[in-house]
Amino acid sequence: MTMMMNENKYKITIIGLGEFGKIIANLLYSSPSKNYQLIGYDADSNTHSEMKKSKILDKAEWNLKTATFDADIIFICIPKREIFELLKNLKNFVKKDCVIIDTSIFKKEISEFADTLFNESISFIGGSIIFDQQINSKDSQNHFVLIPSSNTSNESMDIIVNLLKTINLSPLFFNIDEYDNFMFALYGLPNLISTAYRNLMMQSPSWREIKKLYGSNFMKLSELSLKEPEIENDLVFLKEQLPSEWIKRFNKNFAYLTESSDNSHQDVINDSEIYREKFFKFKQGINPNSDVSINTNDLSGGMLELLLGSKLTRYFKNSDRIEMNNTSKKDKK
Repeated sequence: MTMMMNENKYKITIIGLGEFGKIIANLLYSSPSKNYQLIGYDADSNTHSEMKKSKILDKAEWNLKTATFDADIIFICIPKREIFELLKNLKNFVKKDCVIIDTSIFKKEISEFADTLFNESISFIGGSIIFDQQINSKDSQNHFVLIPSSNTSNESMDIIVNLLKTINLSPLFFNIDEYDNFMFALYGLPNLISTAYRNLMMQSPSWREIKKLYGSNFMKLSELSLKEPEIENDLVFLKEQLPSEWIKRFNKNFAYLTESSDNSHQDVINDSEIYREKFFKFKQGINPNSDVSINTNDLSGGMLELLLGSKLTRYFKNSDRIEMNNTSKKDKK
């Protein structure tokens, strides 16, 4: 592997040229420090043809073996359910000292499978890009999670860390159990809640009447269950105790929000306002625990937007401002 980095050209292959694969390809291909050949492979013929014409790869290969047999680094960017069979195939022809990086959502089961499949000459690393650009902070930056398996060499980790730095990704190291736990909380649990909500509404005997009432933004509540099928599929691979623990916490929190004792409603409202303000501070790059005051009323449309949609909500909000301005002018007169 050391020899590889001293050569003018080495080879990086990306398997899977969907949305995530394209992001990685674009970052690697556009790097000013590029000293490698970037190869892409996708089993889907339409995707392959599209990427063959793109300008984010040096070459798009039709054949998996040709794309990977002499690769120094391989990024796997395909759904989790397809990775196990892929790894079995790669075992037959990847070269010694190759570094394989898996970018699926949940890591542990694949990492354990790879450890039993490959000997110590292959370094297997769990990885994922974490984009931070939506947080308005001067210190925000994009990260790449790195979770080495037990067979990963220190030399391989150093090579990947240096590669990531050339494409402005800061390495972020996680324990594999902790990472899967957090990813379920951030992606798996919302997907399950969204799916349950969608099913609850559509199974209602009143669904035909209910659907007449919502605005366009009402669909956002079930959007995750409609747009993230891969997450839903990947949840199948998780250990049972991981989802159940978070679901228990959610149920406990939900029960608290629906308590009906004399004082509990006010406590719930107070807690909700506190955490709502903390969340919006976080989104604006402000320390959530700081004493800085922000106006949370203008940061979301609330129930009005939920029912009427964003356009009508903006109309009514603007109407209120116009009315207030007119009233103010009359008062001055």
